[in-house]
Amino acid sequence: MHYMLPTGALWAMNTVQVAQNHILKRLEEQGDSGNYCLIPLHHIPPRSGVARWYRRTSFVALRLAQYYLKDVKDRVLLVVACLRDEGILLAKEAANVDVVQWNEDCYERVLIERTKDCCEGEVDVVIDFGTTSRSLHRSLQCLTKGGIVLISSEVAERLVPKFSKRAEERQQTIKTVDVGSLEQLTQLVALVASGEISPPPHTVFPAEQAREVIRKLCNSEIQGRAILRFHSID
Repeated sequence: MHYMLPTGALWAMNTVQVAQNHILKRLEEQGDSGNYCLIPLHHIPPRSGVARWYRRTSFVALRLAQYYLKDVKDRVLLVVACLRDEGILLAKEAANVDVVQWNEDCYERVLIERTKDCCEGEVDVVIDFGTTSRSLHRSLQCLTKGGIVLISSEVAERLVPKFSKRAEERQQTIKTVDVGSLEQLTQLVALVASGEISPPPHTVFPAEQAREVIRKLCNSEIQGRAILRFHSID
């Protein structure tokens, strides 16, 4: 069977490997003390196409994080922060993953405290795939001294100057991550092909249902990808 990986899968892999290096270094420096958390964040308005893209990227990141941190899984807490039930369901399918639900109607202070409570304190790593000013502010508030937040290089020019001084004062790092290399893509395809990590969920529909499928996609009623199947021309 052939699987489609989201265009952000390679970006997710590169980001998770950067996070892994930081986490392993923190574990080596501090031993068993402290709390080590990785948070794929879902906070884009749910009905947009961009939101679905970020959710798929976060899904792959979660699976990759479980794979690359499996040797220290008893010392690393993985947490998913999400706006919708879809993200909660995806996270609950994964072992050793906690979930904190964000509601953008809540005061920022409430969301920060809710996240810290779920993570049993401040976190060491935040992966923010859909970075906004609000999400980056929240990430820094949840981040421990010496922690790192990983964001896309596409938003770095706009956001880093606004928050670099604050991060420096708290001895935190805002690190930008680009799409990975061809070598990483080869590794990613091999991991999916071997079953080491599972691809994002998908549902196959007959082409005759295309209009209804598009409607459901617009209303976020389909989990993962929707694939239309056409009859063979032979």
